Amino acid sequence: MAVNRRWLLAATLGVATALAAPAALAQNFPSKPIRIVVPYSPGGGGDTQTRMLGKLLSEEIGQPVIIENRLGSNGLIGTRFVAGAPADGYTLLFTTASQLLLTPLMTKEPGFSLDDLTPVVGMSNQPMILVVRPESPIRSVADLIRIGRAENAKVSFGAAGLGSLSHIVGERLNKATGTKYLAVPYKGTGDLMTAVLAGDVDYTYVVTSAAAGHFKAGTLRPVAVVDAVRSANLPNTPTLKEAGIEGFTQTAWFGLMAPAKTPKPVLDFLNQKVSKILNHPDVKAKFAQDSVVPWPVSPGELAAILKSEAPIYAEAAKMLAK
Repeated sequence: MAVNRRWLLAATLGVATALAAPAALAQNFPSKPIRIVVPYSPGGGGDTQTRMLGKLLSEEIGQPVIIENRLGSNGLIGTRFVAGAPADGYTLLFTTASQLLLTPLMTKEPGFSLDDLTPVVGMSNQPMILVVRPESPIRSVADLIRIGRAENAKVSFGAAGLGSLSHIVGERLNKATGTKYLAVPYKGTGDLMTAVLAGDVDYTYVVTSAAAGHFKAGTLRPVAVVDAVRSANLPNTPTLKEAGIEGFTQTAWFGLMAPAKTPKPVLDFLNQKVSKILNHPDVKAKFAQDSVVPWPVSPGELAAILKSEAPIYAEAAKMLAK
């Protein structure tokens, strides 16, 4: 009986210790630098946002926040690194929906699954804008469909890489409208913009921040917003829904993820601090200059969004594999 009592006491203490560990971690968090891994090249829009966020987050929590670019394999190297990191909140991943939902489906051995990561917070969100050069005969979505359905039509749309968001949106619109625009992938947004401006492709999709300067200069013309509502930066540009295409939205969002099993109190702490920064008037103003909308959604909301977008990217993977 004494042995059983000792065993029961040891087991009870073990359970209590296991339950107390996350609480203790959260209570002392953060006690050392936090690292945010960006799996893309320095200097891009998302990388710039993350560096601004890192500086302000460091001031908010009293610990250094290190931004680390881990490139390679279309973002897989950095994503794998965070997926395999300790679940303590000190290693975070800057990422996008396509990185989490599409890349694993297009790679034989991605080295991670969505179950290896957990949402922390949304950072920013931008609608995709259908754009053409100023002299294009495409003045509306009706024009785009009419020209793209024409017999023997030799038409194309540009994409910022094979499997990029602009590629996915273009293929989805082809399927939804019966148009025949051929996807022409480029090495990135810079090359894509050059091709559109030169007239090498008929149209493309870009985020508002990438095209804002061209809109002001008159070197690109917006045709439609690929979202449920009009963009505040382009109030006179209709949505695809207004043009008669139902159920078709696609925004480009950035967010932070952590390794799975990171304690909820730590996730809540990080979400609260990042959300506070994103809601600051100065940050909102800076984002607005770049035509970017702060997007401080909760871990639960971000998880729900990933779940709702998974079928879209699964269908896109099938289309791209053909």
